[in-house]
Amino acid sequence: MGCNNTSEFNQTGTAETTDKDAEIQRLEKRVAELEATVQSFESYISHIEETDGVVERRANVALAAVDRLEKRVNTIESELEQDTQITEPNQSYSTSPPQEDKTESQFDAVLGNSGSSRETADIIKRIQGKL
Repeated sequence: MGCNNTSEFNQTGTAETTDKDAEIQRLEKRVAELEATVQSFESYISHIEETDGVVERRANVALAAVDRLEKRVNTIESELEQDTQITEPNQSYSTSPPQEDKTESQFDAVLGNSGSSRETADIIKRIQGKL
């Protein structure tokens, strides 16, 4: 019986060792898969960070261009305002239409024209020039 117990122990021990070896191999395989997944994520994140950097640089360039355009528009508006004040010192710069346009529409209303012809507009301008 003593030998029999040793034989049973060896078979059980061998079976346990085989189970443990299989479990170790399974875990090693799982770790390798997880490492590959992590490496894939790291590569993906690196690509996103690189793209983010490119987008950020482009956005900065676009903002700088908008700033330059705003400065140019402000300069042009200032120059136009100064030119208007120099040529017409008694009138201030405004976005409302000139007085002749209002008068022209008044003539159109009197004459019953909703859209005056070129000839009518020329006559109105000549009359206004004489007034």
